[in-house]
Amino acid sequence: MPRRPRLSVPSFFLGSPDAFAVWDAAGRIVDRNEAFLRLFTTTEDTAPANSVPSIVLPSLDESRICPPESVFRGQSCSLLVSDPVEASRLFRFEAWPIHGESESVVGILGRVTPASDREISESVDPARAWGVALQEELTKRRARQKPLGLESFVGFGPEHEAKLKLIEAAARADCPVVIVGEAATGRHHLARILHLKHQSQQGTRLPLIPIDPASLPAELLARDFLGIDFTVGPRDAAQSQPAWRVPPGATILIESLAELDSRLQDGIARATGSVRLVSLAHTREEIDRLDPWFRARSATIVIELTPLRSRIEEIPILSQSILNRIQAGTKPRIEGFSPEALERLKMYDWPGNWRELERVVRKIHATAVGPIVLADDIPADIQGAFGGAWAKPVNPDPSAAGNRLESALQDASRATVLQALERYGSNKAAVARALGISRPKLYRLLAELGLESE
Repeated sequence: MPRRPRLSVPSFFLGSPDAFAVWDAAGRIVDRNEAFLRLFTTTEDTAPANSVPSIVLPSLDESRICPPESVFRGQSCSLLVSDPVEASRLFRFEAWPIHGESESVVGILGRVTPASDREISESVDPARAWGVALQEELTKRRARQKPLGLESFVGFGPEHEAKLKLIEAAARADCPVVIVGEAATGRHHLARILHLKHQSQQGTRLPLIPIDPASLPAELLARDFLGIDFTVGPRDAAQSQPAWRVPPGATILIESLAELDSRLQDGIARATGSVRLVSLAHTREEIDRLDPWFRARSATIVIELTPLRSRIEEIPILSQSILNRIQAGTKPRIEGFSPEALERLKMYDWPGNWRELERVVRKIHATAVGPIVLADDIPADIQGAFGGAWAKPVNPDPSAAGNRLESALQDASRATVLQALERYGSNKAAVARALGISRPKLYRLLAELGLESE
């Protein structure tokens, strides 16, 4: 008959300040160190002087502490348990299996330590625990992206990882890049990142120079940047040799490929000078409509940015990222978002993309009490899948009728302008034509509605 092994606390744990104990295969405590005895020993005032102190143990089943079944099957564990006598007293319980000669579990070695203040607060407030967990996940993701220098591009999934690698390749290469995406998806931000990373690798600090063909005539751009005079006739202009009138090594940012005149496309394609070309487009169809010679010289790498309505599952991590940036350099007043608040954010379709999400998070930061954003803290005008079409409850106060009408008109104007911006992006002339107003009036309307130009 095999001899039953003697289970005891290892000698090097006996003097440990942490509480250690050993359980047998039946779940009974068979040995413990002095720290364990001090942690869980209570002596009644009426007890005789020579009586044995009673040991009160934290409980998993309201009677006594016992390692979970998984540990008896050979797995270690780490979990939070409470004192059955004083429920507010929490402990961190860690357990490891002890294997016998036949590799079967013959006992459990456990350590019990008082729970930290953070563990106590998280156990009391599940929403706070969710917010802290989201914060930690964001920190881990940024740490993985930091070697690439792209910690501001937050997201997850295989598509996001592939996009990060493409961005890193575009930053290292000298070839021209086209960034495709809807308005407010972060195209300008990415263009600046590509410029700064490329400049840092070259060891230079040259400017990023924007060219906006939607706002300035092609004749002016050709004359000031390429030295081409379109007024001398098409043949003479075509025979001239254009050269970039910018510092060598600078980056030229073409704001809208769709608005680029064919004569200017030809001039840029033939221009001499060592410049980096980065262009913006709303769709791939805009690239296909370019002159073939210019397209071959300007679209070596194409990076597509996904609209926010197609990244709904990333809304929690994106919202937390914006919140952290708002509170950077100060003591955080709000730690994160509750699951219910995030669900409401995920129900919206975000026609304004990243810019609208930042506006909403800033509004939440200004109005929420904290430390966790609750569902009631989400602005009412973005709740629901219909977004800007969501109808606010009617105010029963007759004196507020004027305010109701003004608010409804402003909401309708905002929804209409956002739809036009989503379709035409930075082409303000096309947006103004679609809305049937002049460009100066469009700019005034954007300012009144709080919609900054991209």
